[in-house]
Amino acid sequence: MALLFYLGGGMPEAQAQGERFGIRFENRGNTSLVFPDPFIPGPVQVNNWNLALNGSFRKKIDKQKLGLTTLTLGAEYRFTRLNYAGFEVAPGQALVQNLHAARLQIDWVRVLNPKKPKWILALLFRPGIFSDLEAFDWHHFRLEGAALLSYRANQKAIYGFGVGRSAGFGRTLILPLLQYTYRSPKFVADILLPSRADVGWIKKKWYWGLNASIVGNQFQLGNLQNGFPGSDRAGVSDLTLGPVLRYKLSENNYFLLEGGVTALRRWEFRDDRRDGDQRFIQELDPEPTWFLRTGFQIRY
Repeated sequence: MALLFYLGGGMPEAQAQGERFGIRFENRGNTSLVFPDPFIPGPVQVNNWNLALNGSFRKKIDKQKLGLTTLTLGAEYRFTRLNYAGFEVAPGQALVQNLHAARLQIDWVRVLNPKKPKWILALLFRPGIFSDLEAFDWHHFRLEGAALLSYRANQKAIYGFGVGRSAGFGRTLILPLLQYTYRSPKFVADILLPSRADVGWIKKKWYWGLNASIVGNQFQLGNLQNGFPGSDRAGVSDLTLGPVLRYKLSENNYFLLEGGVTALRRWEFRDDRRDGDQRFIQELDPEPTWFLRTGFQIRY
């Protein structure tokens, strides 16, 4: 069985547990940021590109080797490059340009009753480093993860609920999870609220669909000059909407192409050494823009 789970950590890489290897490149168009005086006078144009890699292997660990219990181990890395134009900063100040997210994937999935394999428990752990990799210390480490209990209603539909810890909304939050998965030879729906939703149609080697995903992360800033004065963390979050195209190159190998627009965008700088609302140094509202994402995946 293929349990869907995506923590919303920057780009929909390894969205399903069925992905053995993936590489994706994403480019986003220019958008305007309006910074408050006196930090940066006037609007700033910014665009970014992202590169993501992930790989994993899966092993049956139940005694009978029937797949009643599986363990998946893997790793994911994502690099983000921010490019700015049209600004001058005060001496000694800068804007963060390079952001890194590297995390391990540890997934334990168990069919609870082998005689009636209706209920499935999944425990997922994502320890990782989320950082500009400057003046590195333990604050750059974070543990994300989830527990998900799913019910197989029939051969096509799975319902589930659970709880997860994720920074997909630009802040590290504990979130309730609702899952719905439907798979038939011609139609697929993969939904995990509040993180993402996919619907698509299959025809021979082609998959055509629509995707909505919350894409975000929170990064520790080792170089305090990379953000607003006094901030030590940067949080970003976008809602991406658009069509998805997947082509089957050969057995288990796929070419991916996605595009569309970003909406409900938020960038914020904060200082978690403070208390209450004093933690939030500055919140920005980037304008919507386009994105284009392409990649390659090998599935189990």
